[in-house]
Order: sequence, then C-alpha cells, then structure tokens
Amino acid sequence: MIKFITASLCLLNFLFVSGQIRFEPAYYINEKHEKVECFIKNTNSRNSPTQFSYKLQSEGEEFTASIDSIQEFGFYDDYIYIRYDVDVDASEFDIDEGPSDGKPLYESKTVFLKPLVLGEASLYVYTYDGAMMFFYSLEGSHPEQLYCKEYLTPSQTVKVNRSFVGQLSNCITCSDISIPELSQLNYSKRELEAVFLKYNRCHTVDYVNPVVVKKKGKFRIAIKPGIRHSYAESSRYASNAQDAEFETKINLNYAFEFEFVLPFKSNKWSIAIEPGYHSYVSMNTLPNDDVKIDFKAIEVPVGLKYYMFLNDCSRLRLSISYAAHIGLNSSVFYPGFYPYKINTLFSPRVGLGYSYNQKYTVDFTCGKIDNLFNPMAFDSRYVFYELSFGYTLFQK
Repeated sequence: MIKFITASLCLLNFLFVSGQIRFEPAYYINEKHEKVECFIKNTNSRNSPTQFSYKLQSEGEEFTASIDSIQEFGFYDDYIYIRYDVDVDASEFDIDEGPSDGKPLYESKTVFLKPLVLGEASLYVYTYDGAMMFFYSLEGSHPEQLYCKEYLTPSQTVKVNRSFVGQLSNCITCSDISIPELSQLNYSKRELEAVFLKYNRCHTVDYVNPVVVKKKGKFRIAIKPGIRHSYAESSRYASNAQDAEFETKINLNYAFEFEFVLPFKSNKWSIAIEPGYHSYVSMNTLPNDDVKIDFKAIEVPVGLKYYMFLNDCSRLRLSISYAAHIGLNSSVFYPGFYPYKINTLFSPRVGLGYSYNQKYTVDFTCGKIDNLFNPMAFDSRYVFYELSFGYTLFQK
C-alpha cells in the first residue's frame, strides 16, 4: 500500500511536467489587425508571456509567435492579453541594497497586459517574477502603473509607498466610492477589481464586465464495474486469540461515479462520489475452530480527482478519496469470542486512471480498512486492489 502511494506520487511529479500543457481553442490578432483562429498552448505560467506556441489545426504544425508580431491573443471563455508599451517600475526591494527613497524607477517596456476589468475605467495586471503589478486607464487612455512598493528607510524601518491610493483618488470619483474606502484599499487583485467594477457600475447603467470568464463546471454520471483483489489478516492482542490470514479473493465489484468537474484551473480538478457494492467472504481453519469473515457492504468513497492532459482525447487522472463502508448483515466469527458485527468502517483510497474522450475510463485503485474486527482484541485489516472500467451514461 505504502509502495503504491509512493510510486503514485513519483509518477504524479513526472506527469505534472509532461502532462499539464495542451493546446486550447484561441485566437490572436496580428500586426495587420487580422484575427486568426487557432489553438494556443496553455502553459498556465505565473508570469506574463512574451511569446506563445500555437497551431492552426489541433493536430497541425506547431508555430511560435512573439510579442513583436502580436497585438492581442486569448483563450475563448478564459483570459486574454493585450500588448502595450508602458512604463514599468524596475526597482526591487532588497534589504541588502540598503535604504532607498521608495520612489519608482520606471523603464519603458513592451508587455502583454492581462485585462481584469474593461470599461470607462479599466484595470490590468502584469506579472513578473511572481510579483503582480497593476495598471489602469480611463476612457481608453494609455495604461499607467498603479504604484505600490516596500522600501527601507535610513532608520532601517520598512515602509510602503502607497502612491496608488492617490492615483485612484484623483480619477476614480463616484458617489459609491469614498476617500476613506480608497485609503484602506489593499494592493490586491480582489480589492482593486471590486473598486473598478463599482466605478463602472456607477457611471454605466447595466454595466457588465466583458472579461468575466464564463466557465461552467461539468457534471457526469458513469457506471463502473470492476474486478477486486482483496484479502484480510489479523494479529492477536488478547492472550487467547490467534493470528489468522484469510484467503485472497477475486470478486466483481459494481459502482457508479458521480463527478463534478470544477470550473477553474482548465477543468483539471473534480469532486467525485462513487457509491458501489462489494463483498468478501472467507474462512480460515485454526487449531481450535474455524474463523469466518462475512463482509458485505455499500461503499461510498468521496474524494478529489486531478486530470493531466496528454492530448485532446486522452487524460490521466489521479484520485484520492475517503470511503465509508456500510455493513450489510456483516460479521466475523472468531473462536473464543462472541460474533462481532461489522457496522460502518472507513478507509482511505488512492487511484491512478486513464480517460479517453471523456467517455471511457480505466482506473486502478487500492485501499485498506484497519480494525476490521473488534479493535479491543485484534490488529486486523482488509486490503484491496481494484481494476475498474467506466462508461459515461450522462454528461452536461
């Protein structure tokens, strides 16, 4: 069990590198103001791009476009980038460099800005080395940086230059936005977006932000029959108990999969509930008597799945879940003890699977139930490995 989990984590580390990137429906606008439909590689980089890879057909040749030849590009129902020549603060906060006056050190750069709010007042973000810098424009004017920076004073104290508050106070005027509200504003995506949205709604009736991502989650139902390889064992605690190892059984397993694919991170995460039925009946002969396990249960795993795209049709998926096993007239008969009734037990599970065309799935799952018997008398466990085959019945 531990070896399988370790191997799964190692494989996941490899797949994060090799299976994350895919080409998605997109467009770009070139220097001739021509809009070209294409498929762009979605790298999910934290930094603003300076170039991107694209294909004109999903299975076609791969090309590279640089910022010098592209005015705008974007993914449908997702983010876009627009090219601008702007002044960007190039100063850095570094205590080892000593005190500074906290003033910006601007340099002219050609960058892709990502719009967050578009309207009479627009908000953009530029990310470099993991740091977010926000830009704003009014009534279509050229974007300017909203400046905020930590700096070290000659007295060796750290202060923050919050010039962006004054910038906004001079231009974001609205009855719904007060100066005290702006003075308490944090330099964050969430709070700045809220102020710009409020300003646009104040000046435009029925304002709708055109860059709002219109992603929706996906729901699917699948049937998942499978083959389960399972065994049980116990070690004695009490002096009159005996160790026992039970037969390995291979049984059919039946389950349904109810999955909701979350509407973010390129639909790579999902929540799944997989109710099913399983049984394990085994007998072991000890010197004094026979030991019998009659374990039948409704199994309800609840967990997360993470998808790694190989291409447009194929995906690998890693799952982790926690399952309740609701016993159905299940019990253990052990010599020297009263029959022990199995009610509800719980177990962790991990799995690795493959999905084709979001229609067919194959999953390998393993799990372990501790204390299958009375925990006052035994150290016992039920271990299983399962290979299941899924077919999607419904998807929306």
